[in-house]
Amino acid sequence: MRQWFHRHGWNEKTYRPGMPSVCFVSESSFFIRRKIRQETPHWILDYAFNDAGLYSIGDDDAWHRRLPHTAHLYAPGCVRWEDTRILRRSLRTLFIILLGGDHTSLLYFTGKGGCARFIDNHGQLGLLLNQIARIGNEFGHAGFWEAQSCFCRIVSLLHRGELVDMNTWQIPSSRKPTAEPSALVASARAYFRLHMAESVAVEDVARYLGMSVSAFGHRYRRDAGESPMCALIRFRIDRVKRMLTRGHPLKTIAETVGMCDEFHLSKAFKRVVGMTPSEFRALKHVALAP
Repeated sequence: MRQWFHRHGWNEKTYRPGMPSVCFVSESSFFIRRKIRQETPHWILDYAFNDAGLYSIGDDDAWHRRLPHTAHLYAPGCVRWEDTRILRRSLRTLFIILLGGDHTSLLYFTGKGGCARFIDNHGQLGLLLNQIARIGNEFGHAGFWEAQSCFCRIVSLLHRGELVDMNTWQIPSSRKPTAEPSALVASARAYFRLHMAESVAVEDVARYLGMSVSAFGHRYRRDAGESPMCALIRFRIDRVKRMLTRGHPLKTIAETVGMCDEFHLSKAFKRVVGMTPSEFRALKHVALAP
C-alpha cells in the first residue's frame, strides 16, 4: 500500500506570540495497526477522510469510532487514545496545530483539556483543511497569510455548527435554504418558544397539531432534519446562552427555559455544551473583552 506524508510548519518569525493562527499542517496516508496514547500542549484539529479506527478520551473506558469526514478538536492537555488495529485499509488524515485557540472561543466547544467532534457531511471543513495543506506544500513560509485566511474561515465554520449531541456539532451545508420551514415545523417551533418555560413533551406538540405522536415525529424529522426533542433542547440551550451573555442570574434563566432549578440547569447545560454555565459566561466575557 502506498504511504505518503506532507508536512509544513510556519516559524515564530512569521507570527506574533498569542496571535490566533495555524502554525503547522500535516497530511498523511498510511497503514499502521497500533494503539497509541497522545497528548499535546497545543490546540489540534484532526480530520479523518475515511474510517480511522477507534478513539477514547482521557480516563474514559468507552471507545468510539472515528468516522469518515469527521474532525476532532483537542484542547491543550487533552489525553487521547487511538486504536487502528481494526483497519483493513490505509488511513488518510490531516491535522493542523493552532495557536491562540483561547482567543477564538474554542473552549466553548471543548472545555478545559477536552475534546469536541464535528461531523462534516458536506465536506466543507475537509476542503478548507486541504487548502491549508496545499498552501504549505506549494508556497511554504510565503503562504502564511493565505493559510491564516483559511484558518479564519474554519473558525467561522465551527461556530456555525449545530449541536446534535454532547460535545458533537454538525457543520451545516453552505447552500442557502431553498424554502421556508414547512408549516408543520414552523408551528412546532412556535409552540416550543411559547411553552419553553413549561415541561413540554412530544405528545403535547402532537396533540396541539392534531396528529399522532409517531406521525408528528416522522414528519418533523423529515422536514427539519432533527427530532422534535433535539430541536427543543437546542432552543433551550440557545436561550440559556443568550441570557448568560446578558448577565441574567441562573435562577431566572432556569425559570425561563423550564428547568426545575439552577442545579438541573447547570447539569443539563454541562451535559450538552461540555462546560458549566459559569464557565461559559466567563469564557464569553473574555472573548468579548477588548
